Amino acid sequence: MNFTPTVPMPFSIGGWSDHAEEVAMLSTAQRLLSEETPRELYSRLEARLSPLLRETLARELPQIDPSDWWQSMVLPSLSPIQADHVREEGSLAQFDYPALVNIFYRNWRVLRSRLQIGDEITNYLFTVKTFRNDVEHRPDLVLDDARRRLIEQSASLAVSLLSGHSASPERSARGHRRRRLAVLLGSVVVGLAGLSTWYANARQDTVAVQSVHREAELNKLGSWLEKPSLQTCLRYQKKTDASWSKAYTVRGRLEHGALLREKTGHDRFDPDRHYLIVHWKKSAAYTIIPLADGHTSLPSEATELRDFDNRNWLVKAGWNDCRSQ
Repeated sequence: MNFTPTVPMPFSIGGWSDHAEEVAMLSTAQRLLSEETPRELYSRLEARLSPLLRETLARELPQIDPSDWWQSMVLPSLSPIQADHVREEGSLAQFDYPALVNIFYRNWRVLRSRLQIGDEITNYLFTVKTFRNDVEHRPDLVLDDARRRLIEQSASLAVSLLSGHSASPERSARGHRRRRLAVLLGSVVVGLAGLSTWYANARQDTVAVQSVHREAELNKLGSWLEKPSLQTCLRYQKKTDASWSKAYTVRGRLEHGALLREKTGHDRFDPDRHYLIVHWKKSAAYTIIPLADGHTSLPSEATELRDFDNRNWLVKAGWNDCRSQ
């Protein structure tokens, strides 16, 4: 005799025992995951994403430029700060997640055709990178359910694309979801590490992609900022010995915090403060430096300011005598 459960289920994958088993697994996993701190969540996602990025870059870059891939494709992708921490030539193992994303993004034009995946992968990676910056520099960070789901979905979709295991019509819904749930629950039980795929992958990606675009705007300010116009002299303070780096002559842009908050939806921007935004084009990274209270222009003399990543900078308007200081 066929038994049809009266409780509506999200997917039709078999009989009642199949539903009960999978719903129980998912319920347990969701309860445990909801108890994660933001740092624990980032650590779990990074532990899955970073190895995949290293594996992908180590496989593809030497094939694209066998003789000089490190000099032509890796080092130019790094921000000045990341470049200062390079210790071993040819080793991607020394790079953390933000640096790996920079390398991947800068070389995306040539990687795209080789990997045969869409541009949405960069949005997924940037969403996790933005989350990482918040974890590192906002000790009071609290995630609401919507953002937690967005981050989970972004990481899961990135893992799926990089692994070459994105959903396909040929796979049965039952087998695909069972494997996902098994990995999910298994990862939670062994310490919330190595999560391969998230349950929401089975849903349509349209809403997730739109949300990822909004979340990634902080990392892609260039998509709506006009061409930078301010000649700026910058030095950053090294964390190893507190000395100052060489001088960088860059072009930046000053924007009012109220506009930045409106454009990005990010509450870190004080609406009553101005911000210097510098785009490091080689690495696709941004440095965001709040000016002192009440200041609406760059200082005429080298002035110490602190950026969103808690790093100290010497900032001065103009390029005159910059490198001689």
